[in-house]
Amino acid sequence: MNLPASSVSGALPSIDGGEAVDFGAAIQAFMLAQLRQIDDQLGERRHPHRAIHEVRKAVRRFRSMLALCVDVSPKRFDALDKRVRRVGKRLSALRDAHVLVGTAASVRRRDGREAIWLALDLWLRRERRQLLDSALADDPEFAVLRRRAVRAARALAGIDFSGLGGKAVVRALRASAAEMAKAEQKASEHPRAAIRHRWRRRVRRLRLQLEGLAAIGEDALLPIAVRIEAQWVLSEALSSVPSAAALAVLADRLGERQDVENLAVRVKRHDELPHREDILAALKARQGPRRAQ
Repeated sequence: MNLPASSVSGALPSIDGGEAVDFGAAIQAFMLAQLRQIDDQLGERRHPHRAIHEVRKAVRRFRSMLALCVDVSPKRFDALDKRVRRVGKRLSALRDAHVLVGTAASVRRRDGREAIWLALDLWLRRERRQLLDSALADDPEFAVLRRRAVRAARALAGIDFSGLGGKAVVRALRASAAEMAKAEQKASEHPRAAIRHRWRRRVRRLRLQLEGLAAIGEDALLPIAVRIEAQWVLSEALSSVPSAAALAVLADRLGERQDVENLAVRVKRHDELPHREDILAALKARQGPRRAQ
């Protein structure tokens, strides 16, 4: 099966022929485009760590938009969501290893003492490479994961989205925002890393939902009626939910703190790491004061 192109309109069978394209089909096409992105990036050989990071992002975009479609086929979507989620889970250790390398580099630049970070950088890069080699040994060329993306695309393409309207998506967006607010409240009451991470996931999901709808609303190749409906959904939702830009700032702040905390945990376990105490002090300073947020 040939998966659709990565743009929204490119994922549609025909947007200027006789086949009518409605709002639901545009959302379906957006999700199909994410599955194509997963397949394309898993085939990337030049920059595998960056590609894995892109796969994880495409998985999150897919799942976020799927959560807006609960009125279409919730039972079928449960299985579809789990299938795509498994792709992301299989790559989570690799993605985390890549993030640790980037986090260490970011803190190192701010710290300015290049020499004390050299051994940590080598250790993290070696671990990242070993994880990638192990993953490819278990699944050469990520063939199994790529087949999962193709099967998910087939299943998604077989679902009729014509009944999905803007009002249902607005309701789903407001429900998503309510879940985010609930997670924020819990994080303020119980400032533990796992609870704060759940809040971050809810923030990110709502941001990706808003960004996905914005992409549909701005795609000049889609029918004007589809773009207008997407823009109307956003205007209705933004009367009661934060903007994607505000959510991005919040998600970045929560994510940076989580990444630094995760790196500190790894450093603490490495008893023989040179300059370990200096590195831990730099990481602690980067975390800032202890707050629920």
